[in-house]
Amino acid sequence: MAALRTAGFTIAPPQVQNFPAGGQTAAQAGTALTTLLRAPVAHITLFNIDLDGVHICVLEKHPNGNALLSQGYRGTYLPWWWQGLTRTALPAPVRLALGDDTSDRVLEMEVTDGPIAAHAAALTQVHADYGGEQNLAGTKFNTLTRNLGTLIALDYWGGTPGVARPATVAAWAALPFSPNDSTVIGTSGRAGEVARNTVRAIVTSHAVTGMPHPGDTAAARAALGVPAGDFLTAMVIRSAKHQIDLARYGAAVTAALP
Repeated sequence: MAALRTAGFTIAPPQVQNFPAGGQTAAQAGTALTTLLRAPVAHITLFNIDLDGVHICVLEKHPNGNALLSQGYRGTYLPWWWQGLTRTALPAPVRLALGDDTSDRVLEMEVTDGPIAAHAAALTQVHADYGGEQNLAGTKFNTLTRNLGTLIALDYWGGTPGVARPATVAAWAALPFSPNDSTVIGTSGRAGEVARNTVRAIVTSHAVTGMPHPGDTAAARAALGVPAGDFLTAMVIRSAKHQIDLARYGAAVTAALP
């Protein structure tokens, strides 16, 4: 939000909602979450979705129904990989001269061994389905919001405390985060969570009520210092990556980056 405000965008005070909220059953919470995300918006709205404190993603929704999913996944991939921005445009000799990793590092992972490498194919598929700055309006948006509701609607644990229900593991696998990482939903249990029996979500909504140049996406991009992208979160991530690359590679090399 700070980057958008600095670039001249006006952001309404955040609205925070919990799922489940007081008195809600898990099933009611799941329905309420899906309903919130599917409701029409008057302004570009950024939904910051915190799933049980173990994964956070941002769903950007426009009044015309356009939608974008932005995220990174701790220990697995960086937000610019998810968005389709990599350093693979630099030839290997250039990367080597800069002291960079000479591999393509296709996933731009924070770690490249162990269980992460084992499910690289699944990550590549969810990236193709939901990543890369693609507009999710329509079927993909409806599938994503339905599956988020399904996860929240399910009981967390099975008959054995600390052991996740197979249905909950399957619900996580249906989401485009890190599909094979079932540990995120507590197959071994986490301190303080065995007593409560549902997955929780905290959704913070940020409505963008003013643009520095209303209706002029080119000027909006220029305000953030990025060359392309009509989604605000995509612009912010491009801007952040540009600054990181500039610091790491220098201006001459940065010009060659995507």
